[in-house]
This record gives sequence, C-alpha cells and structure tokens, in this order.
Amino acid sequence: METSSLKILAIDDNRDNLTTLKAVVSDRLPGARVLTALTGPQGLAMALAEDPDVVLLDIVMPGMDGYEVCRKLKADERLQAIPVVFLTALRTDLASRIAAMDAGAEGFLPKPFDEIELVAQIRAMAKIKAASRLRRRENEELTALVAERTRELERGLEQRARVEEALRASEAHYRSLFENSLDAILLTVPDGRILSANPTACRMFQMAEEELCARGRQGVVESGDPRLPLLLEERACNGRASGELMFLRKDGTRFPGEISSLLFKDASGALLSSMIIRDITEQKRLAAEKARLEDQLRQAQKVEAIGRLAGGVAHDFNNLTAIVLGYGEMLLSRLGPADPSRHWVEQIVAAGRRSATLTRQLLAFSRRQVLLPEVLDLNALLRDLEKLLGRLIGENIELEVNLAEGLGRITADPGQIEQVVTNLAVNARDAMPLGGRLVIETADAVLDATAAAGAESVVPGEYVLLSVTDTGGGMDRQTLERLFEPFFTTKPRGKGTGLGLATVHGIVNQSGGYVRVASEPGKGASFKIYLPRTDAEPKAKAAEASESVPRGSGERILLVEDEAALRELCETILSRLGYRVSVAENGLEALRLVQEQGFEADLVVSDVIMPDMGGAEMVERLRRTRPGLRVLYMSGYPDDAIAPHGVLAPGTPLLQKPFSERALAVKVRETLPGKAGAAPPARRVLMIDDDEQYRELVRHFCSRRGHVCAGVDTVAAALAALAGQSFDVLLLDMHLPGTSGESVLREIRAAGHTVPAIALSGDVSSADLAVLRPLGVLQALEKSGDGRTILQAIEEAAPR
Repeated sequence: METSSLKILAIDDNRDNLTTLKAVVSDRLPGARVLTALTGPQGLAMALAEDPDVVLLDIVMPGMDGYEVCRKLKADERLQAIPVVFLTALRTDLASRIAAMDAGAEGFLPKPFDEIELVAQIRAMAKIKAASRLRRRENEELTALVAERTRELERGLEQRARVEEALRASEAHYRSLFENSLDAILLTVPDGRILSANPTACRMFQMAEEELCARGRQGVVESGDPRLPLLLEERACNGRASGELMFLRKDGTRFPGEISSLLFKDASGALLSSMIIRDITEQKRLAAEKARLEDQLRQAQKVEAIGRLAGGVAHDFNNLTAIVLGYGEMLLSRLGPADPSRHWVEQIVAAGRRSATLTRQLLAFSRRQVLLPEVLDLNALLRDLEKLLGRLIGENIELEVNLAEGLGRITADPGQIEQVVTNLAVNARDAMPLGGRLVIETADAVLDATAAAGAESVVPGEYVLLSVTDTGGGMDRQTLERLFEPFFTTKPRGKGTGLGLATVHGIVNQSGGYVRVASEPGKGASFKIYLPRTDAEPKAKAAEASESVPRGSGERILLVEDEAALRELCETILSRLGYRVSVAENGLEALRLVQEQGFEADLVVSDVIMPDMGGAEMVERLRRTRPGLRVLYMSGYPDDAIAPHGVLAPGTPLLQKPFSERALAVKVRETLPGKAGAAPPARRVLMIDDDEQYRELVRHFCSRRGHVCAGVDTVAAALAALAGQSFDVLLLDMHLPGTSGESVLREIRAAGHTVPAIALSGDVSSADLAVLRPLGVLQALEKSGDGRTILQAIEEAAPR
C-alpha cells in the first residue's frame, strides 16, 4: 500500500525511543507521518483526533500502562478498529505476551526490534485496519440494503412500483458491493443450487463461478457436517442464521468459515438465500495459540508451586538425612560382619540413601538442585556408562550405542547427565518386559526458527543431540501430554514414584536444553535431548583418588551449622580425622569468633541457609579482612545468594547434603590451601561503561570474589587509568555515548596498552567478534544481573 498516506501513532514515555521510531519510519516508509505521545491519556486523545492507521505502544509507562491504554482503545467503538502493536524491552516473557493478547493487541515485538519486521508489522496492521473498515462498511451497507428491500417487499402491492424503482436504482451499487466484498458471497435457492458467486468466493474455493454453481452448496460444505441442517432449520424459522461450518476447496483442503445467511424474496417472489462466508483459519490459529500459551503458563506455574514446596522441605529434610546417614555409617564401621545388629543398621543407611535420592529427584524436576557443570565429551560419558546400562536393562534387551565422530562438547553436570541416561534406560526396560532393542545415539544438531516452534520457547542455535529409542509398547496421546508431570506414572502401584521423567525434564531444562518425545501405541518411543554445544575443551581429569579416607594434620577448621545434631556429627567426624575444630551455630557467632576473639581458620565449613545471617553473607564479611579465606559450603537446597538458578560458579566448593564421612573428608582435603577448590587469584579489572549503576553492580560482584574493579565512563578516563596502573582485564561497553566499543579499543591499542578485553552489550548479537578479536577481545557477553558469567570470564581471561 502507499506509505505517503500512512499515519502512525507511537505512545512511549521515552523520548529517545520515539526519536528512533521516527527515524526508522522516515527511512523505511517514505512520506508516512509519525504522531507521538508521551502518556496514555495523551495518546488516547490523539487517536480520537487523528484516527491513525496503527498504534505502536510501550507497556511500562507512568500513570496508565500500555495494557490499560490498549483496553481503552478496544472498548471505544470509534477507536477499536485501530490495530495495536506492543513494543517493549522490559516485559518480553510469556505472561506479558498473554496479557497483551488479552488486552486486545494484534502484534507484539520485543525491543530492540528488527526494523524490517517492524515495518512489515506496520504495513500489515494498516492493511488490517483498512480491510476491517471496508468490510464493516460493506456489511453494514449490504445488511441495510437487504433489510430495506425485504421491508419494502412486505408493504404490499401498493408500494411495488416504488420498490422496483428502488431496486433498479440500487442494482449498480449492490453489484459493486457484491463484486468487491472481502468476504465470499453465494446467492442460493432453498434446494442448495448456487445462482451466483462473487470473485472472493471464487478465490476462496479455488473455482470459477461456473464450477461453483455446478457443484452447489453441498459441493463446498464438508460432507456430513451436522451443523448445516441445524443452520438451515434455524434460517427457515426466522429468515436469518449465523454460525461456523467446515468448507472444502477445490483441492480438497478444509478450512473453517463463519457464515451469515439471510432468506428473502426477489422481485418475482422467488425465495432466495444470501450466504456470506468469512475464512476464520487465522482466528482459529490465534485462539489455539493463545490456549497453548495459557496451558504452558499453567504448567509452568504448577511446576513452580511444587518446586517451592520441594525447596521448602529439602533443606531441613537433607539435614535430618545427613544425621541419619552419618551416625549410621559410623555405627556400621564398628559392627563386625557377624554382628546380629549389622543388618538392621545397613537397612537404616539404605533407607537414608533412598530418602536422599528422592529429595534430589524433587529438586531436579523443579529445577532447584545445585548443578556443578563442566565441559563434557558426551561420547566419552556414554562409553563409560555402556557396561552399566547393559547390566541395568538385562540380557533380553539388545543395547546398540551409535556415537557420532567429532561430536561437539556440552557444558553440564556429568552426574546429572548420567542420571538422565539411566532414567531413560530404566523406563525403556520397563516398556519392554518381553525383550526388545534399545538404541542410544549422538549427533550434532542445529535448531532453527522452524524447529523452535513447539511447546517450549526454544533458542535457535547449535546443539548436541542425545537420542534414546526403544521398541516397547509406545504411548498414546493422553500419556504423552502428561509424560513429564511429577508423580504421574503408568506403572503398577509401588513400581515407580512418577519422578523419573520429571527429573529428566528438569535436569535437561536446567542445563539449558530441551526434550522432544515421539511415540505411538505399539511403535515404541524416542526421546531426543538437545543440549547447547560449546567450543570449549574438557579439562584434564585429575588422577583417581585413593579409596582411603584422607586425614588432616592439625589444620584449624571453623564449622558453622545451625542444626545442632548435624553440627555435632560434623565436629565428631572432622576431629576424628585430625583437624582442630571450632564450632558456631550461625553466621553472627562465627563473625564474633574471628573478628572479636581472633580465631584464625585455615578453612571455614559452613551451611548456606541459616537464621539471622546466611553462609554467603557471612563469608563476604569475613573476606573483607581475610580475602584469601578458604570456604567449603554445605547445602541441601540451592540458595540464590551463592547459586543463581541453581548453577554454581566454577570454582565454588560445595558439599551437597546428605553426605558420607568419606565425602566430607575428601572435600575438606581438596578445599584446604594448596588443594583443588582454592579461591581464584585476585584480578585487577578496568570497566569502561557510562552506566554508573551497572559499574557499581559489577564492582560488587568483583569485591565479593576478591577482585579489584575500577570503573570509568570515557575513553579519556580509561587511558589515564591505564597510564597510572596495570590491569589484568578490560570490561568494555560496546555502545558508549558518541562512540563505539571498537573505536575505544582502537584508541587504547594505539596508546600501547595490550590488556585483554571482554565486550559487554545489551544485544550481544551486535558485537562482531571477527572485527573485535584482532583488537584483543576474548569474548562478548550480554549485560545482565548474573555476576557468575562475568566473574567466570574475568577469571578465565587473565590466568596468572
């Protein structure tokens, strides 16, 4: 359509956003006018005054937000035909999209938007408005005309001459409406014959008018549709009817249509029927999409609710389980093989371990367990598991493992990935009680935008595919729909907890991946797991640890645990191992021991979640005066203070509850000075960013890790800082006012500074690493509140 007549109303409280929109429209839609408003009331008044073709609307605005503005537009008959497109940078989640649809919006684009997509949306919305108004006007005119003709026919013979004259006068206008209507119009007689069809009907049904007339009404309505007789009966009773039917095109494809039917007589008194048909395929698709999104939201809320419940009990439950296992194992070590009590104690320990496993499963499906990710060779992991899987599934099931050569690496917790594979193998075994075939395969895969269209919001990109396929009985549609629900199982009572596949789904999603399932009754099942691919290489594995329990040499340990029985257990174990142990029941008491009584600890072993002051806050305060202090955390449930999203930063020592005596001994020995798990060396960081709040946030992350971070907002200040002192790494915003990150780096390199750099950007895709790498940029990161990623990049950038 011509852009010179376009009127676009942009409502946004950010003047910079409005300026950007004007520039995009001026460049992409020559001649189009952009009207702007800074508030919702101002935008509503301007919409009434100007009647724009489309409204571009921000969500978050002071006073009246975008949702309210949209609802007021759609509630006003004068404005409701104006299409609305939400443009937002803050509310891009699933719930916000559903709220936008509920408010009546026709479009939704996240900021920063793609200019081509925005322009396409504007053009489409303008066409929608024009078509809507034309359709309304035509329908109103057609309805009014037919009604007028009907009324005049009923007035009797005395008005017949006037009616005939009116009919002749309106014939040209009626023919124009008939020919140019955006809806299909069929003129029929009661026996189903079609007398005429307008061009839209010919296009809709993919037939010429003559073929439509030859087929008749039964040739375009799906055979056997039970609604057609009901519609005809209703029309026969009151002269008009409306409803939905399924229609057929010439090529046999079906489509849903909204039909309006009116019964009237022509000038000769013959009974005729006009059928106005509108293709509602798109409306049906949008309604189904909305229902799918709402169902997805409800499922997410259900998992979140159960996850909160699991998290609420996991901390205390794991403390109790740790006490049972700890004392049970110590007691077991004192009982000889012939002791009659040994079997009872073994059962206590076994029950404690099963309890620990159940808690881990609850946390896994709710994505609240602590993951310890590392770069993995999935093929190597599967080779190590192959013998175990063979014993697990039994001799009557053939195991085939096909591993792709040159497979990409993944970043995941190896123990959790092993659990995913074994859970799937056990499920496959149970689905093949009489034997069968289990195939495990790997391959590199790419998920594009087409593959990403599904029940979950998939991020397109490169993945590693793990496929597990069996020849069992398969599953019906109802089972597939509930497959990953916690506690749902098709196994007999007492044969399963219903957490196996829920755990798989939780682990894979928390690792950044996706699960796809294909199955039909009698045709087996195939689980395809996509895990993000990484170019990093796995670290060399340390030598296998001795089976003996490592002991201490009098090192001083500060033990901080609020659960008295668990505190006593850990003190007993550590003292027996040769350590000098001082205990505190909470963070405040630990601070007093160190800061007021001068206790010097070689290692702090601390619970994460404690009353008054948690472990992370206590450690932060201790490291203000003792930056090199070693800490081993104990936790039965991830706390966001040390583990955002349940994934610990590399290098953070953690002992998950419940634990064995040997696990505690090994982890303490690893974390002590000179052992694995020591805090990373301090880095000197220079951050160049004009956002003072973000500089302060990164400085806070660095200080908690023992690094020193200086922040500046201009290239001149950066050059002065670099001239005055040395730094290990640069953090550089790629979009500084009046310049770019590339230009800043060129000036820094021209001045002779070779400090490695990390690029930061609100849109990481805008950072061209092919250009930036020659300038010393190691990687590009998205600016976010997740300090773990930035700290990992800093510590990997400048090893010393």
